[in-house]
Order: sequence, then structure tokens, then C-alpha cells
Amino acid sequence: VEVQPMKMAAAEGICVDTEGAAFTVAQFGSCPLGDDSQPLQIVRVPGVASFMSHNSFTATSEGVADIQDRMVALLNADPNFTAKYGDASAYDFRPPQMAVFWSFRLMIGLGLAAFVLAAWGLWATRRGRAPGSVWLSRLALANIPLPFVAASFGWIFTEMGRQPWVVAPNLGALSSGSPLGSVALMTQMGVSPNVPAWQTLITLILFTVLYGVLGVIWYLLMKRYALEGIRTAPTRATAAGAESAADLAFGY
Repeated sequence: VEVQPMKMAAAEGICVDTEGAAFTVAQFGSCPLGDDSQPLQIVRVPGVASFMSHNSFTATSEGVADIQDRMVALLNADPNFTAKYGDASAYDFRPPQMAVFWSFRLMIGLGLAAFVLAAWGLWATRRGRAPGSVWLSRLALANIPLPFVAASFGWIFTEMGRQPWVVAPNLGALSSGSPLGSVALMTQMGVSPNVPAWQTLITLILFTVLYGVLGVIWYLLMKRYALEGIRTAPTRATAAGAESAADLAFGY
């Protein structure tokens, strides 16, 4: 919220500065910069977004349109920015809002689903019990890829939410006049003209093949050991029904 306010405003669907901003469960459409039609927002819980950001249900949360105006003013006052990029008002500093909004919720939602399933498993195995629920077993198997999917949505949220920046500016440093505020790089300037397209293509292909092969190996190993199940060694006992001291020593 403090370092990248635009990203979090887009993630929460807060279009303008709002006191006691609501948490929005679902949103369709993007926050406009002007007086255009507002996005469709479904199921809004008043004050929750402000509480999550500022620990207060009545705090003011920054909105997309107002952050845009403040960024334009701050960046135009920075000679380093204007020398490199020109007038800041020519840029739209909003990230792809639907990608940011939904990746944020899917990341958290899948994480919560894994937490609930883990809590269920902990309860089902309390006091050394063996869980007998068929649904718990099925959901546990279905949950195997979910942490990877959740992490992927988290990566999408991080990278897409930072756009149009490779290095987002520190607005607090800009406001205070610190030279750190000039440390920023827009995505359009982050592409090297010295790297030809074919090198980028080959790199992407090699990485895709490498991680694809590793993914297939991981899947085959998981499938193999899951189908084999738990191996148990047969117990060996003496005629008297007790194991010898030698067996116990090596077994330990």
C-alpha cells in the first residue's frame, strides 16, 4: 500500500480515494481515470479494505484515479523523469486491472483452501486416529497442484501489478525530495535493443523445454510412489515371540 499504492488499489478495486473502503468480492471492468462508467462490483463489505490496509475500518484508502493524478504531479516535478520520458500526463500508470484483481483473489483463495484442508486433516488425525473420510483423501490428492497454481497467481499479481514499471518509483521518496525517488524504470525502456528477437525466442524455448521435462519427471515420480503406497518390512520374531537382541540393535 505504501510502496506500490496503484497495484493495491487495482487489486482491491478502489477507483477513487475512499474513506472506509469496502472489500469487493468480484469485479468486472476497470476503474476509469475520468467520469466514465464504473466497473461492476459484486458483494462489497464496507470498511474491510481500509482495515486490511491501515488497521482501521474508517481510514482513507487511495483510489486508482487519484493515485494517477498524484503520480503525474510527482513525476513531472522530477527532472530526471521528464528528461527521460517527457510529460508524465502522457502515460497511463494503471496496471491491467482485471489480471491484478483476480490473480490477487485466486492467490489468496487457493491458499485459504489449502489451509482449510490442512486444518481438516489435522482434526481428522487427532490423537493418532487414522482418517476415514473418502472426501478428505480425494481433496488431498486434488490439492497437490494447488500450491503451485497459487504461487503462479502470486507471481502474476506481482509482475502485472507493477506495470507499466520494471522498477516502480518510490512515491514517498519523490514526495520528500530524496534522490531515491528518481530510481525508476518503465517497461518500455527495459527492453534491450542489442538483444535480437531470435535470441529471446531460443531462450524461452529452452526454458520451456527444461522445466517441461522436470515437470514430467516430477509427475512420474509422484505417480509411481503414490501407487506403490507405504512399504512395510515383515516382522521377524523368535520362537518365544520376542526379537533377539541382535535384531533389536540393528533395527534401532
